[in-house]
Amino acid sequence: MESQVSNIENITIREARELAALFAGGLNAPTLDAPERSPCLGKHVVVRNYSAGVHIGIVAEKSGTNVVLKDARRLYKWEGAFTLSEVATSGVKKSGSRISVSVPLIELTQAIELIPTSEAARAAFDAIHE
Repeated sequence: MESQVSNIENITIREARELAALFAGGLNAPTLDAPERSPCLGKHVVVRNYSAGVHIGIVAEKSGTNVVLKDARRLYKWEGAFTLSEVATSGVKKSGSRISVSVPLIELTQAIELIPTSEAARAAFDAIHE
């Protein structure tokens, strides 16, 4: 660690981050405020959430299990797909499926999985208006 901490009660934020990095895996560990780079950033995805259901939208931000979606819709009910992988790949049937109106932004705090969607799936979603 570059700086010497002489009094634990008077450490700076920088020194606290250096200590956190040290305990997290060494001096080369990322600092606490380092942004997470997800391969899904900027992509249209299906998100399975622990307690808020299934959503579709464009990933604006991701930090741990928190995900911010732009132009997001909730998949309330769907037909024509067995798994969320199939929902993301093939879409859903218009008959029997319910997808909410779009909201400009939503933050999901317990995202379990993000699956990029295909053009075909997005076309299927767009055909369903609640």
